[in-house]
Amino acid sequence: MKIYNQLILIKGEDKTASVATWRYDKIKPFVYVSFSGGKEYTYRSQDVLILENPKTIAAKDKVVLMNHHQLLDVFCLQFFQSLCRIIY
Repeated sequence: MKIYNQLILIKGEDKTASVATWRYDKIKPFVYVSFSGGKEYTYRSQDVLILENPKTIAAKDKVVLMNHHQLLDVFCLQFFQSLCRIIY
């Protein structure tokens, strides 16, 4: 899985790193997700959000704040629509 080009949220949690493959059901509103352990699980499509092609900004020479606190050792920020992933 290309973890730096996708963001996979399952029931609101970032599961990108542990997802091996995923596929949508063409008839029913389900998403089949296989994890790195090899097991496949079925989720309702509204419980899975898959975003791709983020806008990436290098954090070198920049100050990154979250809730008015500076984050240290940030490598880059990835913006997926209205969501942001911080990579250390």
